[in-house]
Amino acid sequence: MAGGAVAQTEISTGIDVEAGLPYWEIRGPGMSLRLVQRLPDQTRAFFLARGFARTDVDLIAQSCVFQTIFKNTSQTARPSALEYNLRDWRVRVAGAVRGLKTREDWTEEWASRGIPQPARIAFEWALFPTRQAYNPGDYNWGMSVFNL
Repeated sequence: MAGGAVAQTEISTGIDVEAGLPYWEIRGPGMSLRLVQRLPDQTRAFFLARGFARTDVDLIAQSCVFQTIFKNTSQTARPSALEYNLRDWRVRVAGAVRGLKTREDWTEEWASRGIPQPARIAFEWALFPTRQAYNPGDYNWGMSVFNL
C-alpha cells in the first residue's frame, strides 16, 4: 500500500445475534465475509418446506451448510469493485482439500434425482451465487454448501 501503510485484516468469531449460532468473519480493507453456522435440522426444515423429499433434504443437511454474507465496504476506503468465484474456494479438513458444491453442481444432482422444477428454483435462489461482482456498497447472502 502507498506510504508504507499495511492493510489490516481482522478475523473474528462469536455468536450471530439474529441466528443465535456461531459465526466466523473476516474483515479487510473494502470487504467483509461472514459464515454463520446452519444446523442440519434448520436446513432440513427450510428445504422440506420448499418441496424436497426427506432423502433429498438429508443430502443437503449433511453437506455442511453455512449462511454466507459478503459485503463490498470499499466506499469507506478506496472504492473498487470486487469479484469472487466459489469454484476457486477451498476447504481444508483433516489433510484433505475440497471445493464447495455450487449451484451448478446441485443442478446436475437434482436433475438426476428428478426433483420438481419449483423445488429446484427455490434451492437455486437460496444458495450463495457461484460468481458475483460487487460494486462499492453492494452485498449479498445465501447458503454455501461446503461439501463435507
